[in-house]
Amino acid sequence: MKTLAKVSFVLFGLFALFWVWYGIAADYDYQALSGTYTIARAGESCTLRLNADGSFSEELVRLNYAQSASGKWHRFGEAGVEFSPSFLMLSDQKPGFGGGIYGRFEKTLTLFPSLVLGPEDAPRLHRRLSW
Repeated sequence: MKTLAKVSFVLFGLFALFWVWYGIAADYDYQALSGTYTIARAGESCTLRLNADGSFSEELVRLNYAQSASGKWHRFGEAGVEFSPSFLMLSDQKPGFGGGIYGRFEKTLTLFPSLVLGPEDAPRLHRRLSW
């Protein structure tokens, strides 16, 4: 009887752990995706702050010339995102259909989001971890 209780306890624990992991991995709402995303590469760096209220602020430094912008971001589908026209595009970023500025969120290890600003070879901004 003790063995059955132990097995039941372990199975229940694994089931609960799965649901906690799934709750985090499948969460693509504004609160879960908000945060500071950065990219730095040859001659260019960008810091993008996404707020849970759907607003953003961006700082782009290209060849020692700094620009800033603010606007709105809107989620669509499971992981898609569209930015208002004020968004400052990175040097190798391409506009989306109709000239819009689109991207998608991807999660590393299904937990840590990054923002991809276009197709497969597009710039990828990683969210800063803040504990």
